[in-house]
Amino acid sequence: MIDYSVYLKGGFIPTKMTSVICNNCSHTINAGPIYKPKFCDMCGAPISDNLDKIKWEYEDTDWLSYVSYLVEEYPDYLIVKIKYDRTEWGLIGLPPDVEHIPVIIGKNMEDILHFVNERGSREYFEDDFEPATVSELIAYAKTCGQFWKG
Repeated sequence: MIDYSVYLKGGFIPTKMTSVICNNCSHTINAGPIYKPKFCDMCGAPISDNLDKIKWEYEDTDWLSYVSYLVEEYPDYLIVKIKYDRTEWGLIGLPPDVEHIPVIIGKNMEDILHFVNERGSREYFEDDFEPATVSELIAYAKTCGQFWKG
């Protein structure tokens, strides 16, 4: 089975990748445009896909493509944004170096909190977030060129 996915290379750069997965044991096979094995290196089952006809992808992609991939592949992930108050002094509650309202996608609130507290300039709690929509996540990816994924 051939799997096309997107992951964060080095934790920051969205990258498209082609993987070959064994139909027998579901092991990811070490294969590529130069090395095309005939058998799974884990269970020894023959590879049924014709690896000569695969379009091998391993390239950096944009944030919008990565966000779209996450929304399609993981529809049950949480999408949240940081709560803030608009006052005469500006936006209160946002990180000091952010021009846009950060929108975060993650498996659950625990993962999101771990991610933002590890990388953020202050400590966040569950009450600091409110639900966001897919369109807000996409708009954030378009305007900032980046986003937070927990």
